[in-house]
Amino acid sequence: MSKAAEYFIIHLGSNKGYAYTYALCELLNFVIVVLNIYLTDVFLGNEFSTYGPEVFRFLSEDPGEYAGGLGIQLIPIFEFFFLN
Repeated sequence: MSKAAEYFIIHLGSNKGYAYTYALCELLNFVIVVLNIYLTDVFLGNEFSTYGPEVFRFLSEDPGEYAGGLGIQLIPIFEFFFLN
């Protein structure tokens, strides 16, 4: 048996603490992402969570339905011009 295989067999299962710590960090990262999405939605007045469906509705409707585009509703500072 090679030394690498012996080392692997001897130390098998000795890194469980690192694996549990890694899994906990990944779980916390997921919680932070969900919290960031929620806080962004609250900050933008609940426009963030409905923006995706609005884009799909905008793309499927007639061009004259939304005057100025969807960006005007969410970020009024920028103006979007559509060339005919």
